[in-house]
Amino acid sequence: MVELSRDRRLVELELRLEQLRHHFDQFFLGHIRRPPTTEQQQIARQLRKEVSQSQGWPTRNRFKIKQLMQRFTTYNTMWQRQLTAKENGTHRIDKARYKRKTSYEDHLTQQYKRPVEETPTAPSTSTDYQAILDAYLASRQKLGRPSRMTLDRLQKQLEDRIPEFKKKFGGEDVGFKVVVKDGDTMIKPVPLKELKNDVPT
Repeated sequence: MVELSRDRRLVELELRLEQLRHHFDQFFLGHIRRPPTTEQQQIARQLRKEVSQSQGWPTRNRFKIKQLMQRFTTYNTMWQRQLTAKENGTHRIDKARYKRKTSYEDHLTQQYKRPVEETPTAPSTSTDYQAILDAYLASRQKLGRPSRMTLDRLQKQLEDRIPEFKKKFGGEDVGFKVVVKDGDTMIKPVPLKELKNDVPT
């Protein structure tokens, strides 16, 4: 029973370690906002505890816990190096995002002859909503973040909030523009008269 319990602990520990590796991968890819340091500390304590009790274990169990500890140490070294690179802005994922964002900004500057990350459109008919959708999808595609947004879904989302936006703008008619901010694409409500003045000629 003791040996069975020990085997089960080692299997569960290995699963937790691989789950931790996956969570760090998700963090460095930008899918989660904070590194899983609490989980990392818990696994480190469990590993140290098992190693300290392994002196009288069978050879296969001692080999397994030693293997897990070596793997954890290797992962830790890699994570620390990547965290340092991320803090310095030199991580490969951050550099790739910056390159995509810069390329898109250059494209907009050349296209509209002004260094603004916006594609203005003024919705009053379904044709205008289609223009917003086209600009939104094109922007997401260029940033490497394609979207499945549909015309019906977009139009409903915007029209449902027009009364709220009109109140915010003192009763003025509302328009929308596609905006790229911090490497992401969003649809921003603005007063319609401001939007008309902003459309490039």
